[in-house]
Amino acid sequence: DLDLIELGFKMPLRMILRDGWTKYFMRQVVKGILPEELRLRPDKTGIGLPMDDWFRSGLICKAFKYMLQSPILLDSGFFNIDFVKDIYSRHISNNSSHGNMLWKIYAFCCWADQWL
Repeated sequence: DLDLIELGFKMPLRMILRDGWTKYFMRQVVKGILPEELRLRPDKTGIGLPMDDWFRSGLICKAFKYMLQSPILLDSGFFNIDFVKDIYSRHISNNSSHGNMLWKIYAFCCWADQWL
């Protein structure tokens, strides 16, 4: 929800991190709604995303193939382009699983395209 995300960016740090707890505000909001063992869980968990599948087919696959030709990736000097092409080739042929690494490269290139 965009409104919730914007609220999070406007909050002072003490509402996000307090007494060693992360996500302090959200933990308070769900008090009495979520079981305490879940609400006070110290480790962070996220939603598992099918990165491997996304880079083998679909929109991210097409976007990544296009990005392999972009000046941001080719000329930035941040990446060994032969290595990136090699891991992508092995990934899409199902010989290895590099979805998480490919995502980081893709995200950086999208950011760099916007801000560099």
